[in-house]
Amino acid sequence: MNILNSNSSYRKDGNTDRTTQLLQARLESTARDNHEPLVLDTLYLGHINIEPCWGCRTCFDKGEEFCPINDDMSEIKARMKAADALILAGPVYVDDVNGIMKNWIDPLAHVCHR
Repeated sequence: MNILNSNSSYRKDGNTDRTTQLLQARLESTARDNHEPLVLDTLYLGHINIEPCWGCRTCFDKGEEFCPINDDMSEIKARMKAADALILAGPVYVDDVNGIMKNWIDPLAHVCHR
């Protein structure tokens, strides 16, 4: 199984990172006990170039390959597609996801609306 951990905390080794490390250790242990392969991949979203979505709707009208924003989202999408499961982790600010996670979610709107 290939699992992608998308961590939206800017702080590596912070509370969010430590929590996902505990989860990953449990997943590794379970996979080892069941003799199943496991690949864990972590994206630190705060350290990747993700530009805010412009809301231009080009991804809806022409396709996401025509997005005018030149950032790392195409690499991120490829890693997401290669994964069997996603872990979405981040700090909670004012009862909602933090800005880094929101900037990651917005350019994926075309996926949700198709």
